[in-house]
Amino acid sequence: MTILSDAFNYLLGKHCRTVSIVRFMDPDDGPDLTATITISPANYGRNIAGPEEIVTYGKEYVVRKMALVGTSFTTLKRGDQITDPELGLLMIEEVKPMYDFGGDILGYRIRTG
Repeated sequence: MTILSDAFNYLLGKHCRTVSIVRFMDPDDGPDLTATITISPANYGRNIAGPEEIVTYGKEYVVRKMALVGTSFTTLKRGDQITDPELGLLMIEEVKPMYDFGGDILGYRIRTG
């Protein structure tokens, strides 16, 4: 781990919420992957783009790569479902990796619809 990834994980760990995430390969068979992870609310996309440039409306979160360690998820994909205790069922509409200076993935910025 680098100083940047340590700082990234520390800061996101200060303000996070626990959710469950589910991936369906075939909706008729039930969930294929299920895990409980932590996510952090974010406004990154809203701060770098004006309302006319935002194509996906919804809530935005950051998921630390470290939060996926020890789960059946190696990455997040569009279509994965998040169940938040307060907000209910959220579908992931967009996933963008977040990189450190060496090109390693630190986490994922996701938008839900």
